[in-house]
Amino acid sequence: MNSKFLLVKFLLGEIKIMKKSLIILLGLQFLASASFAGIPEQITNKEEINKILSQIPVTDKNMNYRNIGERLANIGMTVDNIMIYKITKKSDIESDEDRLGDVIFQVYTSNPSSILTTQYCDMLGSPTYLKRNGKYIPQDRTAVWLMTSKC
Repeated sequence: MNSKFLLVKFLLGEIKIMKKSLIILLGLQFLASASFAGIPEQITNKEEINKILSQIPVTDKNMNYRNIGERLANIGMTVDNIMIYKITKKSDIESDEDRLGDVIFQVYTSNPSSILTTQYCDMLGSPTYLKRNGKYIPQDRTAVWLMTSKC
């Protein structure tokens, strides 16, 4: 009887240790998943939005646009805000593709008209661009189409 009591006491002690470990691991997982490339910066000021968009070039030289801002305005899409995520330290890196110094621009636009989506490209929504070493790299179909006019 004494050995059963000791076994139960031992198992209860092990369960308490496992419970504490699980709580600590869940807390660490929450902290890791809550960070996306550092603290995001939201841009809502129209002048700042236009300044950012004017820096993202249109690479198709046959288009009569110099940058994404001009292209968006010409096709009738407006930008509500831009979220900027900067990867400034190793802890901001979430995937193998991320590098220190990368800046991610998520451009939140109005919905494209049905004419655009049916005649030109099946756009999926707001474009995302990655800035790496001074170059802007489109991250989705909409971003590619706006920059290159190719789906």
